[in-house]
Amino acid sequence: MTISLRQRVIDFHFGCAKGFGFVVGVDGGTIAFNIVAPAAAGDMNFSYTGTAPGTQLIVLLGTDGQYYTAVVGSAASGTCHLREPLPCDIAAGLNAWSFWDNNAHPNARGYNAMADHALRQDMAVWRKVYQRPPRVDPPATVTANATNDFGNPGSVNSNYGWTITPSGAGGGAYWGFKPARSGIYRLVFECSKGTVGTANIDLTIVYEGVIIATRTIKTAAAGRHEIDFYAPGEVGISLTRTTDAFLVSDLTILAQEGLPPASLDYGNHMVFGDSWVYDPLGPAARLAARLPNAVFSTSGVGGHASYNLIARFDADVAAVAPFDFVWLIVGTNDIASSVSAATFAQNLAVLIGKIQAIGATPILFTPFPGSTDYTARLDLARSYMASVPYYEKTVPSVTRHSLASYVPASAVNPVLSLGVRNSKFRVLGRYLSHDLTIKEATSHPATTALATMAAGYSETPITVTPDPLGRFIQIMRATGGSPEMVTGYIEIEEC
Repeated sequence: MTISLRQRVIDFHFGCAKGFGFVVGVDGGTIAFNIVAPAAAGDMNFSYTGTAPGTQLIVLLGTDGQYYTAVVGSAASGTCHLREPLPCDIAAGLNAWSFWDNNAHPNARGYNAMADHALRQDMAVWRKVYQRPPRVDPPATVTANATNDFGNPGSVNSNYGWTITPSGAGGGAYWGFKPARSGIYRLVFECSKGTVGTANIDLTIVYEGVIIATRTIKTAAAGRHEIDFYAPGEVGISLTRTTDAFLVSDLTILAQEGLPPASLDYGNHMVFGDSWVYDPLGPAARLAARLPNAVFSTSGVGGHASYNLIARFDADVAAVAPFDFVWLIVGTNDIASSVSAATFAQNLAVLIGKIQAIGATPILFTPFPGSTDYTARLDLARSYMASVPYYEKTVPSVTRHSLASYVPASAVNPVLSLGVRNSKFRVLGRYLSHDLTIKEATSHPATTALATMAAGYSETPITVTPDPLGRFIQIMRATGGSPEMVTGYIEIEEC
């Protein structure tokens, strides 16, 4: 059986771990929780006796025999309230456990959940073709969320988490996506409504005024959301809520470029990595149990980072090949050693190339989310998720932004938000109904002018240089006036 050697991705960070790492004083070892009554997939709580779960990531054993994860919001008086719907049916008994053994490793049940999540995840070949921060239309505001918190999909330095504050019906986050060709695409984003039990968030995709896809988001944890849709042409994407603020990441869109393997239950597999692989109770053991017709080998060394894996790849993997698949688990020690996202990305690319060079398909796990005792690790882990190219990518260097915003009399309301930027970009072709100003600030509304653009059509380039520390960039009407629509388009080229 022959399949493409292009990389496949398992999102451990936001998928299995829900963006939620080790919590000091709550996690540690393996804590069992006794479920007293069956609960169904989609329920927001379950009943327990004995030890109460804390606000933590837990493992659940589904009635289908597979392990799943969920984040606990609170537990008291025998009822455990979750931050998201149950992912599976669960039976009464000792069928729930804590996930994290310590601040850098899952426990045995956590490793089982990691492996089962990997086997449930779609392993098609996906290419990243779009990644953008949200823009907002009134009634709503957007600010960069620079907090190191498991509920925030971003962090202090990742420029990946945003707080959307609506102030009425229709307020929320918006994106425009113009595909290179019609076809099936996948939205990927992290979104949290912040507080258990409050109003849900509505996702809507519109093509030429017709709704082509919707979803209701109930989660109050920074977990991964995916939705596949057919885009016949340019579509509008929105996340809206009536009143309460919510958190959202950049929006990523993937294009499918290869089918998933018909089966992984064959051939030779190598699980290559750090102490998560060295541990005899690690995910490799569960993968081998779930794939009995495949032959598994492991090569894990505690404390090893990506550069260590490069150094020993030839001796520990290439020399004992052939392999059909190499599962790569790395990043925990890079984060602990403060390896930058840029350096880790370079090392990851080298490892992917080495795996493909021996005729194997790379299967990559995204990194662990960090822990509350080392918040800098959470920050760096989120930065990896924001900028490391786990997926192959072809993100256009020139993006056209359509403008159609109703602006009140004040000039401080943004016509277009470009997110946090710290590097130069150029404004190319544009058509504007009004004079506009590009401004920056540490939060909304932006106040420091960087460039101005006159109403009408122009192709004269304008180079914009934001603060190198990173500032929130917004485009606003140059002067106040009557409330009215601002329309047109702006083409922006990344430098």
